[in-house]
Amino acid sequence: MGIPGEHLNGVYSANEFLTRINLMHAYEFPKYDAPIVDFRGKNVAVIGGGNTALDSIRSALRLGAGKAFVLYRRSEAEMPARKEEVKHAQQEGIEFQYEIPLSVAVIVIGTSANPIVQSTTPGLNTNKRNYIQADAATQRTSRKGVFAGGDIVTGSATVILAMGAGRRAAKSINDYLTSGEW
Repeated sequence: MGIPGEHLNGVYSANEFLTRINLMHAYEFPKYDAPIVDFRGKNVAVIGGGNTALDSIRSALRLGAGKAFVLYRRSEAEMPARKEEVKHAQQEGIEFQYEIPLSVAVIVIGTSANPIVQSTTPGLNTNKRNYIQADAATQRTSRKGVFAGGDIVTGSATVILAMGAGRRAAKSINDYLTSGEW
């Protein structure tokens, strides 16, 4: 977002937040070493109004957030999230507001490619927006042995599309490792 404090502890991107709680079992710390801020009883907000924002805030509520808020810059009617997702979040007690004091924030306003990808990874082709170019069927990039998928290839898209890319990449990685052919 380009504002002071956005890299402090307790501020997460949606990708990091959802990965930590869903895949890395952060909710079972210290059994799994993927800690997140203790949400119990705290005010938590997501900044954004899409489906991923609602997935994030509903997950925070399930982690014990005292109050859960969606901060969105436009009206409810303009939110990109599906209407039923908004309704379900409201039924769970999530409040939709503009500005409040917070203990934890999850940023869900879209992602952009790291601008130094080209200069740090020779031979890896990117497009004009610095997203990695990858074959849609195999997720192979221009650099041998490197596969890419999800938002770093498509720009902001759905989790389902990213999961599909991950599945295709996994198959291609297996094929590459077993055959040695690029």
